[in-house]
Amino acid sequence: MCCDSTNTYCHKFDVYLGKQAKTKHGLGYSVVKDMTSELRGSNRQVFFDNFFTSVHLVEGLQQEDSLYSCGTVWTNRIGFPAELKKPHDLRQRGQMRVLQKSDTPLVASVWKDSSYVHTLSTLPDSTKVVPGQRQRGAKVVPVEMPHSVAQYNWYISGMDLHNHAGVL
Repeated sequence: MCCDSTNTYCHKFDVYLGKQAKTKHGLGYSVVKDMTSELRGSNRQVFFDNFFTSVHLVEGLQQEDSLYSCGTVWTNRIGFPAELKKPHDLRQRGQMRVLQKSDTPLVASVWKDSSYVHTLSTLPDSTKVVPGQRQRGAKVVPVEMPHSVAQYNWYISGMDLHNHAGVL
């Protein structure tokens, strides 16, 4: 689905009907490129989850389509920085590491929440650190987080509403 994150309106959707012909860059890449085809050149921000996120997709959306993007990512994706995969030195909630690929807007980050959160982003200010809040039992705890994680958490909610039964 391609949904507006501010009003949750679903602009476009496609039903997955099973395995199709092989694509050059994989299913996730093809789906996102198709869903965002009408947005090309608009400099909008696109958010997606770890099924779709890859270095190739995030770079392609920026360079070919003039779209900023951000998504959680599986650490075994080709091109994801090895030093962010298992950061044993990040032990406390709110600790993070952010790396920017040289001469590009691509930023990879890992942030320690209750578990590790890995993101890839070309959003403006992806290297910024922002204040946030997390729930610990009944308590709300202030933490710092990468800008990309804060933006992802805020904007992915438009899509998440469609994943609940009874919405459509």
